Order: sequence, then structure tokens, then C-alpha cells
Amino acid sequence: MSRSRRLHLQTVTVPSVTLTENREATIPLHPGWNIISNPLDIDVSWSAVEQANGVDLQPIWGFEGSFSESAAFASAKSGRAFYFLNDQQLETLVIPYQIATEKQKSVSEPELHITLELEIEGEVVSKSGITFIDHAREKADVVAPPGTFEQGSLRFVRSALDEDSSRNDALARKYHRHDPVGQQFSLVLNAVDGEPVVVRLRENKEIPNADVALVNPATGRQYSLDATEIEITLTPESAVTDMVLLVGDEQYLERQKSEYLPQTVDIQPNYPNPFNPTTTLQFALPEQAKVRLRVYDVLGRRVATLVNEVREAGVHSVDFDASRHSSGLYFAVFEIGTRRFTQKMMLIK
Repeated sequence: MSRSRRLHLQTVTVPSVTLTENREATIPLHPGWNIISNPLDIDVSWSAVEQANGVDLQPIWGFEGSFSESAAFASAKSGRAFYFLNDQQLETLVIPYQIATEKQKSVSEPELHITLELEIEGEVVSKSGITFIDHAREKADVVAPPGTFEQGSLRFVRSALDEDSSRNDALARKYHRHDPVGQQFSLVLNAVDGEPVVVRLRENKEIPNADVALVNPATGRQYSLDATEIEITLTPESAVTDMVLLVGDEQYLERQKSEYLPQTVDIQPNYPNPFNPTTTLQFALPEQAKVRLRVYDVLGRRVATLVNEVREAGVHSVDFDASRHSSGLYFAVFEIGTRRFTQKMMLIK
């Protein structure tokens, strides 16, 4: 037997917004990040809001699984609200009663020289870019919205050389004067450790006499951008990974990249030690080399082969899982090129 339901609608009266003599509305702000909505019954272009306030404003960001910059301040009738960084210390935000055209509602791509996209599980979750400018065009960096709700992000961060180095904002767009010799930019990758992510580097505009490379300072791993677009698959070993973007001529890049590489073959003590049931072994290579890493018990029996391949220059970490082995002393034997190293490990269950 079917049961019918009757829907009762209730009429709600929404008070109209009082406009000033200049046909403008205002909304209160506090310093820092605000969640704001447009009280008017029309969509207003964000450029019109900037003109009405007479200052350069940070963009507004909508959120639908990931943050995206919005060119139009959509009416609250749409049910949308936006994140906005009030870095001008405004007490109120002036909203002019000017209907946004369809063209004004679309975000025009800024003249980025380089774009970095972070892709997780097939979806782009963040975009960051850098534009090189001359001395006559000073522009404020665009601060990225809070990353609390994002799956992950790859953002520029200010360095000690920046004028606002005291602020630790993550940047979605960075403007910088171009140094024809070379320069480097700090980045932070936020992602779930152990889960692969795709970093896509795209050179949108040609940078005169410059090559581009991405470096992980902790491991020394390097990725050259030798085409207009390149994808790199990374598996972060921690939730937060510091990265460096190098831009410069060939000599500059080679010199900087060499500073991030180990100078000699180095074997670090495994940690933890004693361990139960897993421990991590770490080795550093100044150049590409054939590596074989095996584990033996006190009777000389091989119990595991952890590495048997050519590895790139940099710092490498490998886990040894002894869940199926009994307590006792074990030996990790590294064969790197023609050199051999032995390390003692104590398993205590």
C-alpha cells in the first residue's frame, strides 16, 4: 500500500538590503580570513568590488571539494559563501549594485610563467603559479585559502629574502622580479604520507634563457622541467614536505642542484634500533649507482632482499619488516658500486 505525503510550503519574507546614496551595500569585516556572502539580489564582479573599495583586494575563493578563485561575488540567493582574506584591515566591505556581465563572471587566467598543479586520485586539488615582473610592476602575492578542508595542496611560501618574510602564508600566486642568472622558490607539499600524488609542472610562458627544476631538499631528488609540461608522481614520506623550485640558466641549476646532493656515500643508523617489528634504513648516494641491500641473521642466512636495482643520486629510505622473524641480531649488508657496508640491527619482541 502506497502512502502519499503532502508537502506544506511556508512563505519566508527576507528583508531587503538598505543601499547607500551611491547604491552600495556594506558588510562588516574583521582582520584576517572572513567567510562572506553577497547581500544583494544580483551577482557583482569582484573587480567592481575592488573599485568601490579603492584598494587592491585579495581574491574570493569558493569551495566545492577544493578551493577555486571566483571572479564574481555571487548573490547569497545562490546559497554560496566565499573565503576572503582581509589583509587591508578594512572594517567594512563595500558592495556596489552593479550587475556582473557573463564575461566578468569568468576568471581570466593571470599571465603565469609557471603553473604547478597537485592531483590526487585523478582530481586537481590545488593550483599555484608564479609570474615574473619588472621593477615597475609591483603586485601583491595572492594568499591561498586555509587548507583545513583540502585533500592536499602544493603552495609557494615566503622565504627569508621576501619583504613579508615574517608572514608564513601559503601562496596561490607569487609575483617576483626575474633574475636572469637564477633564483629559487620555496614550496610546501601537504598530502597524506605514503599515498602517491601527481605534481604537474607547466611552463605557460617562455622564460628567457632559463631552465626549471623541482628539488626535494631532504632527499636530494630532482626533477627537470625540460618540456612545456611534465608530470611527476611522488609518494610523500610525511604529511608535510618542503620542496624547492629552481629557475635559471644551465650553470645556475647545476650548481644549485649539486648543493642538495650528498657529497659522499653515506649509511645512516637504522631507526629505531632496537626495533619491533619494523625499522628504517637510510643511505645517501652522490650519483646514480647500483644498490643491493640484503638482511642476514646471525647464522648468515639471508632473510630479506630489500633493494636490488639502480638508484638515483639522493637520500633513500627503505623499511625492513621483521614481523615473521624471531628476536635476535640481524645484519643489513649494503653493496653500493664496489663498496660494501654492514649494519647491526636488534629485533626485540
